Amino acid sequence: MGTPSHSQVPKPVFTGAPMSMNFQNIEVRTALQIVADFTGLNIITSDSVSGSLTMKLHKVPWDQVLDIMAQAKGLSVRRQGNVIWVAPRAEVAAREKLEYESKLAAQNLEPMQTRGFTLNYAKAVDVLTQIPGGTVLPAMPVLGGGYGSFGSAGLGYTPPVNSAPFSLSSMSGGSRILSTRGSAMAEPRTNQLFVTDIADRLDQVAQMITKIDIP
Repeated sequence: MGTPSHSQVPKPVFTGAPMSMNFQNIEVRTALQIVADFTGLNIITSDSVSGSLTMKLHKVPWDQVLDIMAQAKGLSVRRQGNVIWVAPRAEVAAREKLEYESKLAAQNLEPMQTRGFTLNYAKAVDVLTQIPGGTVLPAMPVLGGGYGSFGSAGLGYTPPVNSAPFSLSSMSGGSRILSTRGSAMAEPRTNQLFVTDIADRLDQVAQMITKIDIP
């Protein structure tokens, strides 16, 4: 596949009220404060934002003005409600990486649970074929001891000896639902899916199955 042309790249849509600015060598922090005063929003500027700008803009949407300043000075803009946070792109990338690593570390410490999902309408093996990256397992023989009983958290489950885990992905875009430690398997005889993961991911699996297991 070739690189998309500039005409194929979606352009941002600016809807802010128009504003005008005409300054010679105005400090970036001061310009951001002017935008904050004009919009009534709270703009938090990182201590590492510095430098100056020369601007002559006439009736330009304020969000486009903010985008122009960010592009000119290598800044990243993040908005949450009526608060806008402005910081250098490298600083934002480092912060997001730290947040991701912290969240991943917390998931690795969270206890695992096993939950069984009985399908009423769809077949377990058919559901797996609709899941990108899923693996359909062969029918399981009836074992002498059956499967271990589930407690309140499903910790008593004993998987069949000839079972194997697979990577459970969402049906849209192939984004992974299970965590890196998560695993799941299908048991055709009882038409069940057995999923082992942290509680939050199990809830996501339950929501996905609710959408799939319909008449």
